[in-house]
Formats: sequence, structure tokens, C-alpha cells
Amino acid sequence: MWTVGHGEGSPDELERRLGDAGVQMIVDVRSRPSGFRTPDFTKRALELLAAQTGVGYRWLGPALGEPSDDTLDPARVAGDHGLIATEEFTAGIDEIIELARVTRTVVLCSEETPDLCRRGLVIAPALRDREVRVVHILGDSSLRIHEPPLPLEDPK
Repeated sequence: MWTVGHGEGSPDELERRLGDAGVQMIVDVRSRPSGFRTPDFTKRALELLAAQTGVGYRWLGPALGEPSDDTLDPARVAGDHGLIATEEFTAGIDEIIELARVTRTVVLCSEETPDLCRRGLVIAPALRDREVRVVHILGDSSLRIHEPPLPLEDPK
């Protein structure tokens, strides 16, 4: 399973990164893919990019997107497991896993750095909990395997 954030790059850059990884299906987990901040990455623009490149596109923002913002506060997420304790979220994770069984799938959001967004803070850990290997495609096209954060030492 792959993840990627489009960041401030161009659609051509995203296409290259996805092509380099051999991606066949984009799962968009942005809650509001309207392109307000990044007009080149609206839901419709990504659907067209996917169609032009022979890649599938599925929007799972209602199930997996952040309810109030595309970027999560890492401190809030670290202590709030209620975000993932919904039937809708579980169904979204199930769907991603099923897609990944039949096609090379990438989870897409807007943040370039997975440590700052839902795909790295919530979705990747949920996939790892189900023994799915998660690889993040970074902005420079390098790859990073998702590792759980080290536990904080007790200051006692």
C-alpha cells in the first residue's frame, strides 16, 4: 500500500511519482477535494488525470477524510482514537485493503509530508494494525516505510 500527498507540486509531478511507483488506483481521502488552495487538484481534475493515464480513481473522503480540516493536529490525533472508532472509517479502511488486493493502490491527500496529515497519522497506522505494509511516496519521489512512532519515555 502506498500513500502520497500532492502538496504544492504540479499534476505532472504527481503523475510522475505515481508512475514511478506503478500505481493503478488512486484513493483520494481528502474531505473536501474542491481545490480551493490547489486548483490543479480538484476531484474532477484528479478524475481526468486518472482517466488520461489509465489509473482508477476513488474518492473516500466522506469515510476517511478529516471532518473539519485536511490537516490534523498531530498532538490531538495521538491521543484521540475516537477519530477511527466509527463504522464509516472501518468500512473505508476495508475498501482500501480490498482495492489493494487487486490493484496497486495509493492513498492520496493534500499534505506532502505524511507526518502532518490524516494519511500518516490515522490511515497508515490503521492499515499497519491490519498488517498492511505502508510506503509513503515523498515530495522528492523518495520512499519511506511507515513505522510506528517510538513511545515517549515516562518523565518519572
